[in-house]
Amino acid sequence: MRVHVVSSPSGVKYVYVQEAYRDAAGIPRHRTVERLGRLDDLLAEDPQALEKLRERYQTVSEALDDRLTIK
Repeated sequence: MRVHVVSSPSGVKYVYVQEAYRDAAGIPRHRTVERLGRLDDLLAEDPQALEKLRERYQTVSEALDDRLTIK
């Protein structure tokens, strides 16, 4: 999973959580798992919000990778 920041045509930045997957044809794709809102709103509440979100979802990704690894 990753935290993705997208700029709108008006210049407002929005934050999304996305996951990677492969479609039926095996082509890599991304899908939005969660919409977290405007970046400026998140940073107004907590200036470290983006870094904390990235750390949180990196940990989730690592946990999922561990579960899916064949041992």
